[in-house]
Amino acid sequence: MEKIYSDTSYTIGQLISQIETGSIAVPDLQREYVWKPSDIRDLLDSMYKGYPIGYLLLWESQGREDDSRNIGIDEKSAKHNYLIIDGQQRLTSLYAIMTGKEIKVKGNKRIKIAFNPLTEKFDVQNASIERNPEWIADVSDLYLAPSTYSFIGNYIDKVNESRLKKDESELTFEDKAKIEKTISDLINLRSYHIGTLTINQEVDEEKVADIFTRVNSGGVKLTENDFILTLISVNDPDLRDDIERFCEQNKHATIKLMELEPRHIVRVAMAYIFKRGRLKYAYQVLRGIELKRGSNKIEDEEAKRTAFADLRAGLKNVLNIENWNQFIKSVISAGYLTDTNITSTNALIATYIIYLIGKYDFNVNSNLLRNLIARWFYITVLRGTYTNSFETTVQEQLNELTELQKDENSFREYVNKKLRLASTDDYFEQILPEELSTSSTNSPAWNAYIAALSVMDVKALFSDLKVSLLFSGNLDGTKKSVERHHLFPKEYLHRIGIVDDKDTNQIANYAYIEWHDNIDISDKPPKDYYPRMVSLYVPQERLEELKTIHALPEKWYELDYKEFLNQRRKLMASVIKRGYETLTNYNFVNNNVINN
Repeated sequence: MEKIYSDTSYTIGQLISQIETGSIAVPDLQREYVWKPSDIRDLLDSMYKGYPIGYLLLWESQGREDDSRNIGIDEKSAKHNYLIIDGQQRLTSLYAIMTGKEIKVKGNKRIKIAFNPLTEKFDVQNASIERNPEWIADVSDLYLAPSTYSFIGNYIDKVNESRLKKDESELTFEDKAKIEKTISDLINLRSYHIGTLTINQEVDEEKVADIFTRVNSGGVKLTENDFILTLISVNDPDLRDDIERFCEQNKHATIKLMELEPRHIVRVAMAYIFKRGRLKYAYQVLRGIELKRGSNKIEDEEAKRTAFADLRAGLKNVLNIENWNQFIKSVISAGYLTDTNITSTNALIATYIIYLIGKYDFNVNSNLLRNLIARWFYITVLRGTYTNSFETTVQEQLNELTELQKDENSFREYVNKKLRLASTDDYFEQILPEELSTSSTNSPAWNAYIAALSVMDVKALFSDLKVSLLFSGNLDGTKKSVERHHLFPKEYLHRIGIVDDKDTNQIANYAYIEWHDNIDISDKPPKDYYPRMVSLYVPQERLEELKTIHALPEKWYELDYKEFLNQRRKLMASVIKRGYETLTNYNFVNNNVINN
């Protein structure tokens, strides 16, 4: 057996010095820095206690020309001797803490971890810690201090001064001795040894990528998604760059329904191009492995080249900004106007897959496709189709679509059949009212109710302003134009003995009204404010329509609160059904009824 690596050990201080000189860099196949401050806190705590924190894996790279970048920042590395294959998260964290440098984490950011020398506890810095002199609010200050002795003296002086102000006892001799020891132990973490395996420079990128996907030594656990992105980075770096650019472009879009990340694009591409909902099988396809039962699982270079050629061709459609924009318009047509009322990014990703398949595999007319996709999204989000067993669900749908004749009618019939099965009268009349029995305004049922109001162009209660204005920003810069209002005001419910937020904040107790009406109503009983508001703002001929569209039971303001909730949930379910029926019968482009 040929040994392709050497085993050594470095101190953290030595590693940081190599980072600062550019000797250690991050290869293009690595992800960005993703650790949370709490991860760094736990890492420092483990080191302080003398626990092992795993190995680093480096790759010799003298003279290699590549797209590697400096650790912690998004700049290309001009000259380096080693690339870090495993341990980037740990090494970047320690570099940031011990140098006080900003690192690229959704914008340049300083990581601040606090330490209490008396209790020997680490924590993420917060406002309370900053005000407490017994904490070193940012341990980077210690590592950057010109004199550890002076730092300890200043710390002790500040603690004593604070205790005197609060008439508390000053630090004892034992306290001071402990402080000196604990701060010295913390500064000495620079001498902490970490085992390092170094892969020989003769090993090629393909084999290093394979090693990278197999090794997990303490950082964020890798997934099939990471493996696929790694393969793409090694075999076709331009494709990886295209994916990154597309995600960055979406961040600056005028209308943005989700934060697109490369992992989302991988899911879409593997499903749309290779018809693989399960990423572990998609990964094997990209490696050129035959997936038929009984195959020997050996990589085939020709199959691999073919797979990457298919990937390059298919990604042109996945990353076509016009496709993405038309898809987003379909979702908006379904009444989902912002990311605040979308509970499932999985549903967005899965529906984009269906959109691309409909457009390119079945050549569906764009107007019809928009309507089908709007209805698909409306129902699948409401029913939580992609909430559990996402990969299994997507694979089942891909298998079904693959079996169909590739024409517009087949696609339309497939979508309509699936939607009919998911939108039965029994669901809307029996199951949905129960799903509306919640205080969570992040529930699929509540968001579907909002979507229905948007689809039907409903005006706010007592107003000529549309509910959709809630999602279009402030008109005067200070207050929302339309606000969510408790039909039975919370303070009123408290007065009659209903005090639990789970009861007072039931979503069936909400309606949208203008903010000044909300202020006017305040905590008045419904039987006092509702008849008055109706007489002032609602023409008699519009009253029945208003009650229907806002799901208000007959004489609801005189009902017992519990009975009101029960009745209104059924009416809200009817509004959600009506919103779906509006989508079913309407073509958003030509204002024509669609023959389903």
